[in-house]
Amino acid sequence: MYQMYGGGAVQSPLLLLWAAVVVFALTNYLQRNEILRRLRRAEREVRALRLQAGLPRPGAEYPGVLALLRAGHRLEAIRLYRQRTGTGLREAKEAVEDMDGER
Repeated sequence: MYQMYGGGAVQSPLLLLWAAVVVFALTNYLQRNEILRRLRRAEREVRALRLQAGLPRPGAEYPGVLALLRAGHRLEAIRLYRQRTGTGLREAKEAVEDMDGER
């Protein structure tokens, strides 16, 4: 069913709304991917700078956590990190992921 709007034939306004939602979702998806790509690049650059400066790897002060990571026990590593540092779950998870990314 076509209706006349502004001199042109357009399908129902719901179809236009659906198309706008799809365009909006696709735009957000592409922007998110670009941000993630830039973040990964920045993380690689920080790792390279840390190595050049001779700074210790993240987690070097927590050898037990690193040992659990090497053994493949990520959840136990997060638990141990939380016990040692008193951080929350999110902070501990991020810290352990940083350690895991650089081992």
